[in-house]
Amino acid sequence: MNLHALRIFAKVAETKSVTQTADVLSLTQPAVTAQLRSIENEIGFRLFKRNGRGITLTEMGKILYPYARQVFEAEKEVEYQITLLQNGKKGRLRIASTYVPLNFLLPDWLAAFKTSSPQTEIELKSGNSAQVLESLLQYESDVAIAVIEDLHHEEILTSHLTNLSYDFIVPADHPLNGKTVPLERLSQEPFLMREEGSSTRDKLFS
Repeated sequence: MNLHALRIFAKVAETKSVTQTADVLSLTQPAVTAQLRSIENEIGFRLFKRNGRGITLTEMGKILYPYARQVFEAEKEVEYQITLLQNGKKGRLRIASTYVPLNFLLPDWLAAFKTSSPQTEIELKSGNSAQVLESLLQYESDVAIAVIEDLHHEEILTSHLTNLSYDFIVPADHPLNGKTVPLERLSQEPFLMREEGSSTRDKLFS
């Protein structure tokens, strides 16, 4: 079915006037009439009948009009949803994050984001630096947030968010507690470390 003719039919059914429809749609009256005849010829039924000085819907017109409205209401809804997606107001945002940003940075950021974009679905995935970057490269995530220094990768666009400081933690009764010692001395102590692939572990070894 010719949607342009269907749109004109729906507008004439709404205004009950060929003249008014022509003005609203910036068309000539003969053009409106021609489109009405076109759709009537296509379906094989008359859609309007004269009623005094105006026109009214025939029985077939009354059947067709609600469906025509549904078509164009759906069209407006599609356009609205596309606008939301284009403006980042709706859709699914998949975030892969290492543990520190996930627990200490993302909660506030995502709360603010959901306030401005309540219809956006957020999917979170956690892992070490190597895992979240791999998730990004495999298109399993849209954004990766990781504690990484000087990342250079031709397929990844990076943006610096914030600086983090690192501290060595010892028990209160440890002989090095509260002391400033050379790294050589510190390296003689046993460590509890993150797993392979962790940027924190890599930073310690470097």
